[in-house]
Amino acid sequence: MNDKLSDTMKKLLELSKRGVDGEKENAEKLLTKMMKKYHISKEDLEKEDIKEFKIVYKDSFDEKLCCQVYYKVTKNLSYRKMRDNRYRTLIFEMTDAQFIEFQYQLEIYREKWNQELDIFMEAFIGKNDIYPKLTEEERKEIEKQVGKNKQERPDWNRMRKVSAMAMGIDFNSVNKAIENK
Repeated sequence: MNDKLSDTMKKLLELSKRGVDGEKENAEKLLTKMMKKYHISKEDLEKEDIKEFKIVYKDSFDEKLCCQVYYKVTKNLSYRKMRDNRYRTLIFEMTDAQFIEFQYQLEIYREKWNQELDIFMEAFIGKNDIYPKLTEEERKEIEKQVGKNKQERPDWNRMRKVSAMAMGIDFNSVNKAIENK
């Protein structure tokens, strides 16, 4: 069965479900006749076509997130990867409805991932003490600058989250590669 015939039959199926008065009955009769002729069932027509969708990803974390959301939406672990000079692309097979759900969920999870990554970075920097060694005078000057730039109240929930996350991070001591003389 070609695509044009398939589309016509799908439209007749919809008309037979939602049509008014005589058009509903006429669509049903014509659809039944065509289904017999081409040996197609209503279930076959109601199935959505599976298509290929290409998703550009940024890095290995984004790739893992895309694959996990795809698996959540489709229960399918199979996909392909493609890479050219500019783009890294994942190729997923799903229906249009699944793709809409996939896009919606991926957008939410990407945003949440970036928020959590910011918190993790703050916790990592704090836990590993990745700051310059400052004199008391330098520290006070920085506090003045930060105080001028930041008039808002601290976000205590964020601070608690950073602190809790830092607890789970291993401390790494890094010595200078070149000593100052």
